[in-house]
Amino acid sequence: MTHLFSAWDSVKARIGGKRLCLFLDCDGTLAPIVDTPCGAAIPQKVREALIVLLRMPWVKVAVISGRSLRDIKALIGVEGIIYAGNHGLEIEGPGISFKCATPPGYAKSLAEIRKRLADECAAMPGILLEDKGLTLGLHYRMADVSEADLKSVFHRVTSSYESSGVVKTAYGKKVFEVRPGVDWDKGSAVNWLIGRERSLAKGEGIAAVYIGDDRTDEDAFRALGKSGITVRVGQDPSSLAEYYLDDTEQVYQVLTMIIGLKKG
Repeated sequence: MTHLFSAWDSVKARIGGKRLCLFLDCDGTLAPIVDTPCGAAIPQKVREALIVLLRMPWVKVAVISGRSLRDIKALIGVEGIIYAGNHGLEIEGPGISFKCATPPGYAKSLAEIRKRLADECAAMPGILLEDKGLTLGLHYRMADVSEADLKSVFHRVTSSYESSGVVKTAYGKKVFEVRPGVDWDKGSAVNWLIGRERSLAKGEGIAAVYIGDDRTDEDAFRALGKSGITVRVGQDPSSLAEYYLDDTEQVYQVLTMIIGLKKG
């Protein structure tokens, strides 16, 4: 992986003269990672940079998060951004209202899984079961339990539902997730949004930049491949991203660097 700053001239050339679709994860990218989801906060300078980017007519900004749509909109708090919650299962923005269809019986299955996980984890201090409407997140950052033991419990509860195709499971940073059993993820959402932008661009070139830090962002890195500029927050040789940044402060610096670019 190459640090983005050391390749900035090359990246600028790839963006130059095009409309820019800027895709950003939230936790660990725009906001530092904290112990619980409710404790996260977007630094004011980051919020102000997003507002400036939105005023640039050749830039579209989308925040793509594992949080629920309502949660991510409240956390960022900037009108005009395209918000994609639950890993892109629900998307809202100027002229956009999308919600991915779920398999028959999914809501009932999710409720059953939620109850069983709550019962299984009741005696495990520090476990947080987050109901995000379309998905569930089992957070264990503050739990005094081994990941292997908790994963065994999680698999025991979800395996029969997953084998039937009603749900699928995924793993992020200190979280196990239950999602609808559909072929849709952050990469699918990115491709959908880029396709929509192309239909509005009238032949004008489009550059796509995606910055994220979690396992779930690898789906977007995979979807974009070499056609986009993919950036991981935190160096990881196993990542599919082309570039990396060290931390959320450097993400903010990149936002300011993009603000300094001129189209054409």
